[in-house]
Amino acid sequence: MGNSITRFDGRQIPGSCSRGSSVFAAFDWEDMVLESGQPIREKAVSERGRITDFPTEDRDRLTAKLGHYSKVQSSKSEDTVTWNVFGATTLDHWIGELLELGIGPACRPSTWNAGFWTRMPHPDTGMRQHGPESEVSLTAGAWRYEFESKWLQDLDGKQGKDRQQSQISMRAYCAQQGDVHPDQWGVVVIAPSPPLYPPARKASSVFRRYFQPEGHCYRALPAASALRAVAITWEQILAMLKNHPSHDMVAAYLTWRLKLVAAPADPAQSPRLPKSSPTRP
Repeated sequence: MGNSITRFDGRQIPGSCSRGSSVFAAFDWEDMVLESGQPIREKAVSERGRITDFPTEDRDRLTAKLGHYSKVQSSKSEDTVTWNVFGATTLDHWIGELLELGIGPACRPSTWNAGFWTRMPHPDTGMRQHGPESEVSLTAGAWRYEFESKWLQDLDGKQGKDRQQSQISMRAYCAQQGDVHPDQWGVVVIAPSPPLYPPARKASSVFRRYFQPEGHCYRALPAASALRAVAITWEQILAMLKNHPSHDMVAAYLTWRLKLVAAPADPAQSPRLPKSSPTRP
C-alpha cells in the first residue's frame, strides 16, 4: 500500500499511514530528522511503537531499518522535533532569548551544555534505570534548566512511586540536582500554541493544571510558578530561529512539522500558523 509526504526541502518521504487516525510514519526514521546523532539514534532503538496500527502490507518496510517500528518514525513524534531544534543547532545563538522570554531577564551564562534524555536517579527509589528523563537538560556552572517537550500529548500526571507526581514536579526535582544555585534553576515546557495543542483546549487536562491559554501563548498558574515552570510555544521558538539566518533550515523544518499537526496525511491542507507574542508568567 504505502504512502508518502513531501518534506520541507521538497524530498519525498516514503512511509505508511496508520489505520483509522491516518498518522504518517516514515519507513526510514532518519528521513524525519535533519541529521543523526547518538541521542536520537538511541531513542529510535528504545522508543518502540505499535506496528499493528499500520496496514499489514507495510509492516515489513516499517521495521526493516531497526528491526522494529519506532515512535520516532511518526510525524507526531515530539522526540524528532526536540532533537532537530535543540540538537541540530548552535544553541548559544538563541537559547538566551528563549530563557529571557519565558523566565525573564537575568545575568545568565552565554554558553550552555545540552544533554538529551538523560535519566536521573528516581527520587523515591534512587534507581537511575527507572528515573525521570527530561527531553533536554541545559546546564552551565551552577545553572540548570530542565525541558519537557510536548507535541500533541498531555503532560503525565501519574508519576512517582505513589503515582501522584506530574512530569512538571519530576522536572523540578531534576533541575535542583547537583551543584545548582537555589535561584538558578527552572522548568521549561514546550508545546504548540493553543489552537494546535489539544490538551490546552481541554479544561480537565494535566497541562491546564499548570498553564492557562492566553491568545497564542500560555500563562503560568500558581501550581507551575511554585515549581518554577513556564510554558513556551514551538511557534515562539520558530520566531526566534527565523531571526538567525544560520538556522534557516531548522526554521523551515519546524514550520513543516507544525503544519503536519493538523494534517498528518496531507500537508498541503495545513493550517495557518498563528503569530506569536511574548507572554511571561
